[in-house]
Amino acid sequence: MKQVLLTYVRADSDVLQRSVWNRLARWVAPASCDDLPTVLHAELFFPADNYYEGNQVRGTACGITFGGQVYFRERAYSTRDWVFRSLDLADGDYDKLRHWAHAQAGKPFDTWSFVMAPLFATNRTHAWFCSKLVGKGLLDNTHVSLTCSEMQHPQALYNAMYERTRPAMRPVDAKQLVLV
Repeated sequence: MKQVLLTYVRADSDVLQRSVWNRLARWVAPASCDDLPTVLHAELFFPADNYYEGNQVRGTACGITFGGQVYFRERAYSTRDWVFRSLDLADGDYDKLRHWAHAQAGKPFDTWSFVMAPLFATNRTHAWFCSKLVGKGLLDNTHVSLTCSEMQHPQALYNAMYERTRPAMRPVDAKQLVLV
């Protein structure tokens, strides 16, 4: 078994850009299934060996931000600004998901689906927004089953995956974290 982390940015995080799009995403977000603030961004994260170091988590990330392209690159996350949920995968599923994520690198942001997501689901796979990228990767390459509506918003994805994952780290306060 190998571990992939589903990483999310909370709406109250300092790393989140202040923009009309993020305000809109917060406004249309479904209610959270736990006591954490709404999440507005999601990424796949393949942790490195000994990935937890101080207040950072290191490994390879696959994600996309508004107007950008999918990236698959080494990255360090601040444990203060991100929420981490761990999903155990069979080695074959992990390898298939990682290969799929790498193959998405360079694909564009799907503005049309992002804007229309609150109204209806789309099945476009030549371009992505964050929660659709993560959800489709899990759906097509692992044992995870998700509906289109569960991939339409990072909070919907978080809620759908909540019972299937476990916390990788949980915040105690703004400056201290505990490994779970």
